[in-house]
Amino acid sequence: MEEHHHEYEAYYHPDVTQKARELGIRAVELRRCKTCGREMTFVRTDGDWFPVFDYRDTREQDILMA
Repeated sequence: MEEHHHEYEAYYHPDVTQKARELGIRAVELRRCKTCGREMTFVRTDGDWFPVFDYRDTREQDILMA
């Protein structure tokens, strides 16, 4: 099975709250994959963007979904 590589595009930029800024978050983007439509939240700290969630193979997540 070929692994799908998400190609995210930003579609929403919510305001960053004061509390989030105090925690080091500079910006937030909601992004959607152009191919499959999966949505992901990204945050920017000091210059780098990071996904908020680490989605792995769904079989690995099933155990944590209880």
